[in-house]
Amino acid sequence: MTTTDRPQRKRTCISEGCRRRSGVSKHEYCCYTCMVLDEEMNRARRVCEAIGPSTDTTELWLTVVELNDLWTKYQQQDKKLFDVAESVGFTDKQWAALKRGARDPA
Repeated sequence: MTTTDRPQRKRTCISEGCRRRSGVSKHEYCCYTCMVLDEEMNRARRVCEAIGPSTDTTELWLTVVELNDLWTKYQQQDKKLFDVAESVGFTDKQWAALKRGARDPA
């Protein structure tokens, strides 16, 4: 087997704090929300560095970090509920349909 014949490995999302897989495509993030949050963290970091220490830059940084932490917490809780659903017989397809809002996830 040559290096080009090897199956691609799934990569971990590059968004800070996220441990989900980004898939085998060229995507670096596991989802659109992680990409947006990562961009916002980078923007806030640049603003804080450019303006320097102040009450406002501290508040901005703390807010964007809290937002990122809340998204991580949401993902962890969602994974726990997926595990519960799986343990009572939900398939991946049924879970995805339920989350999409399909009328009949069966």
